[in-house]
This record gives sequence, C-alpha cells and structure tokens, in this order.
Amino acid sequence: AAAWFHLGFTKQEQSNIGGARESYAKALEADPRYVSPYQELAFLDAREQKWPEVAENTDRLLNLNPVDFPDAWMYNAMAKFQMQHFDAAEKSARQGLSNDPNHRYPMLSQILGVILVQKHEYPEAAQHMRNYLRLAPDASDATLVKKQLEEVERRSAPQVTAKAPEQH
Repeated sequence: AAAWFHLGFTKQEQSNIGGARESYAKALEADPRYVSPYQELAFLDAREQKWPEVAENTDRLLNLNPVDFPDAWMYNAMAKFQMQHFDAAEKSARQGLSNDPNHRYPMLSQILGVILVQKHEYPEAAQHMRNYLRLAPDASDATLVKKQLEEVERRSAPQVTAKAPEQH
C-alpha cells in the first residue's frame, strides 16, 4: 500500500492526475485502512470541486483517524457546505477546530463563519471570521472576508427602531 501511495504521490507531483488516482486506488485495494490515499484523493477532488467525492473520501479517512487530520475536517466541512448539508458541515468545522490547537488551518474558522451565516447565527459567525483574519491576515481572500464580516456585523447589530411620540 505504501509503495502504491508513494507512486501516486510522485505521479501527482508530475501532474499525472489520472495516474495518481489509479495508484491511490491500488494503495487502498492493498490496505483500505491506509489513510494517506484518502487524504490525497480528497485534495484532488476538492481541486476539481467534486464535493460528493470529497465528502466520501474524508468521511472514510476520518472514520479511521478522527484526530490527526484537521485538514480532512476542513475539506469535509467544505464539501458538506457545498452539498448544503449545513449541520454536518458545522459539525465537521467545529471538530477540525478542536483538532487544530496550533491553528495550522485557519480556513476552518472562515468556513465555520460562512456556515453560521447560513444558519443566521451572526454574532458567532463574525467571531470566526475575525479569527480567520487574525490568523491569516495576508490570505488571498482576506479582502472578501472583510466585506463579508462587515455585512455580518451589520446584520448582528441590534436594530434600533424609532419610537413614536407619546400622545397626551
């Protein structure tokens, strides 16, 4: 399994994606409990926006090892969000954050923020978006997230209604 995996990784680095996929499949045939091929397949599928496949491969990986792969939780949350399974996406993002104490994957905060916006949970969504911007201030999408955050903060601000003058 390890040999097939390494061959797949080499093919992937050479931009032979079809060959990489075949090698990863062979690795999983040899050992379906070997998590690394699932991780790489999920990465390839995410690049191609094949969200059901991303969800399937990350689900398999996370069933085998739910602790050591916060990036798998991130991809799982992204896939489930794209498939409009918002509760499952939120659960995955939260699990990823709890398994990433060193904040190696700040996008988990951004994803959770977007999920929470969908659920109209604006104050917590804003908190996670601010965390993302604090952890990844130079991210390529930082300007977009700042605009999203402004909108979320506007939505979460208490609405002030004008009082009608009292009549005597």
